[in-house]
Amino acid sequence: MDFSDVFEHLAAEHTPGPCNGFGLDHVRRVRDLAWKIQEQHGGDWAVIQAAALLHHAGGADDTAHAAAEVAQRVHEIFAATQHDDSFAKDVSDCIRNMPFARHASVRTREEQVLWDANQLEWLGMTGLARLFVRAGRIDSDLFGLEASTVPLSDPFEAHAASVHNMCFHVISRIPERMFTETGRHMAAQRYEIMEAFFARVQAEGFTQR
Repeated sequence: MDFSDVFEHLAAEHTPGPCNGFGLDHVRRVRDLAWKIQEQHGGDWAVIQAAALLHHAGGADDTAHAAAEVAQRVHEIFAATQHDDSFAKDVSDCIRNMPFARHASVRTREEQVLWDANQLEWLGMTGLARLFVRAGRIDSDLFGLEASTVPLSDPFEAHAASVHNMCFHVISRIPERMFTETGRHMAAQRYEIMEAFFARVQAEGFTQR
């Protein structure tokens, strides 16, 4: 049985509003990216689709702590439906391991597909847009590499790193950490766009002198 409409309805009901980088449009993009990866690398599509659409249910952040809270919330949502406990656990485990900081905990093919799909949203022009939104939310600078974020256990916790800093100390590490070949290829292409953006910013700075 196809539960796509059920997952879509639950996502629309429980996902925070738009314009924060973590809304319904975001989870749908993650779902679509996961589909492209799953087509090439396998995994249970029902689990992948549900986790992608519900990974911000009631929460709007991409930290390990927030993901753990959402995973518990989603497990409770499914407890009130006709889905069995094993499905609910698989979906919750995937959601718990989707953030960047949970890379070492990823085990199953479903978790790998979802980790890759979720990180692709931090790359390319979409990634830059989301990083600018993040900078506005936590009042950090747009440019500057003064403070490295490498030592942080979870670089997506609120801290003063600039967008520039996040791109070159965190986002640059994503392509090599991808679990799937499809994810690595897409990540490398998207990161090139981010490098080109900052190269253009630097070039504009020189022309103004």
